[in-house]
Amino acid sequence: LLTSICACGAVTVRVDPQASPTERYGAARLEAALAGLSTSAEVIAATQSSAMLSQFGVRAQFTPGQAEAFRILRKQNRWFVIGSDASGVMYGCMDLAERVGKGRALPSEIDVTDAPAFKIRGTNLFWMKYGEKGYDWPVTRENFPWFFDRALMLGYLDQLVENRYNAIYFWTGHPFPYFLELPRFPEARMLSEEELKRNTDYLRWFTEEASRRGIWTVFHFYNIHVSPNFAKAHEREGVQVANAASTPLLAAY
Repeated sequence: LLTSICACGAVTVRVDPQASPTERYGAARLEAALAGLSTSAEVIAATQSSAMLSQFGVRAQFTPGQAEAFRILRKQNRWFVIGSDASGVMYGCMDLAERVGKGRALPSEIDVTDAPAFKIRGTNLFWMKYGEKGYDWPVTRENFPWFFDRALMLGYLDQLVENRYNAIYFWTGHPFPYFLELPRFPEARMLSEEELKRNTDYLRWFTEEASRRGIWTVFHFYNIHVSPNFAKAHEREGVQVANAASTPLLAAY
């Protein structure tokens, strides 16, 4: 079975019925590039492991374990985007979309295989600012309004995937009290219940959108930092926001 993503004029893009959100994102980007073309054609986009490819007798020769690779080829009046994995399908769709954008047509002859040269291709954003808090600024809408701007972040994620980034790092001293419940250490809480839920829901949305684009979200934090409220609660035990050595309490935290 095939699932039709779009019929753009006379060009149809099809993906596997079990296609991942990443594959569907790539197919949607290809759909946008194909809009308005009058060519009668079909594009099939799937991972190499997809059973749907067997009916067409096409495959790609990827090295074992090769990630994010793709092959684009034409066979009669069908164009195929074959990925070694979901990200490979997405990158292949985006590569084909870029070719269509430049030539305003599907390439008449094509058989290309490509893969990233680097396994991790990331950028870094700071949840830090100048000032007395140093590395440990509270991750709130007031301090970092740009992060909580959904339209801005969607545009930024699109820009990252267009440049084939697959990781985004958020650098801060200690992000966890701003996104996680810490039931064993309620004294570490930095936000109200409402604020914490809002942050948690937003981070879930962000990571899902990043993942849909094949982007891994990573916290870049410091050991051994703790929340300011936790440090204040255990001040008599020598706990500070930034600690040079571990203790049983810090290890448990």
